[in-house]
Amino acid sequence: MDPAEGSSLQSALELQGAMLGRHEQELSSTRHSVDNLSAQFAGLVERLDRLTLSGFASAPSTVGPSPLSSEPRVNNPPTYAGSVKAVGVHSTRQTICGRLFS
Repeated sequence: MDPAEGSSLQSALELQGAMLGRHEQELSSTRHSVDNLSAQFAGLVERLDRLTLSGFASAPSTVGPSPLSSEPRVNNPPTYAGSVKAVGVHSTRQTICGRLFS
């Protein structure tokens, strides 16, 4: 084997070793984070169970539309009290409809 090939192989192996070391550290850090999240989740489940057992879930619900309803709520517009002639196009339509249905 040529000494130049041996040194390039050795440097490639050193780079791979360094990369494996970084990956090991990242995996260890990720594992630690997942363990912390699992502990927090277990605590939240325990709190939810205690609230459910204490009667929180059986509290009376309010009657009426949900504030998170998907249907928008629009107030009715005020009743029009003006002149029909001031409306313009609508007065022409009303005149034609009046002639047809009278």
